[in-house]
Amino acid sequence: MIKLLILTSLLSTGIWSQEITSEVISDWDEYSREFLQELNLARTQPQKYAEILETEFLPRLYKGPGEEKEIFVLKFKTDEDQRELVHRKTMNLNEGAAPFHEALEFLKNQKALSELGAMPGMNLGALDHVKDMGASGELGHDGNDGSNFKERLERYGLVTGISGEVIMAGDYLSPREMVMFLIVDDGVPSRGHRESIFTAEFRVAGAQCGPHYLYKRLCVADFAAGYWNDLPNQESEESKVKEY
Repeated sequence: MIKLLILTSLLSTGIWSQEITSEVISDWDEYSREFLQELNLARTQPQKYAEILETEFLPRLYKGPGEEKEIFVLKFKTDEDQRELVHRKTMNLNEGAAPFHEALEFLKNQKALSELGAMPGMNLGALDHVKDMGASGELGHDGNDGSNFKERLERYGLVTGISGEVIMAGDYLSPREMVMFLIVDDGVPSRGHRESIFTAEFRVAGAQCGPHYLYKRLCVADFAAGYWNDLPNQESEESKVKEY
């Protein structure tokens, strides 16, 4: 299921799913760091990410007899001889394989962009939203207090230039899968997630992930052209204020 300023959620379908359980995330800080690392890998080495898409994701597209479009195999188990798939956890796709191949061509031709610098204040703004959405089971860019993403970021600093937010949610997804599905952007005609990730003007980011009541795993990434941190207990003015 896809829900959409820009968000995607995925509900998986179980086939013999009692044999496959979702791994418990014990360190959300590490998961969040890996999420930002994957975003930066895609931006700085898009051809490498094209290779990852081609070798790690395209082989997991599956179209069974009588099915109109491909589904994506999230997790699977084989028999003891590693010959027959006996358990699998799948995800329905709105467009089937088409956006995966489209994303592959995009990545092959995308120029390398600058790495996004992690900003403490932006991380806190993103984390506020992860906690809010995760506890309520809702999914959207407006917080339950009525805040938008820029207002949340400016609780801890000042946004300069253009800014944006992407949200991804779905059980079983690794940080790499979170980012790749944002780039593939199945079911989003504008491909707005992909456009946001590869916006050259974005230079800084805050990326946080955490548990979600309904979708189990939730990641929020906020982007901006520049950001001035305004956090208490900073050691110096130089560390307090920084802009890219």
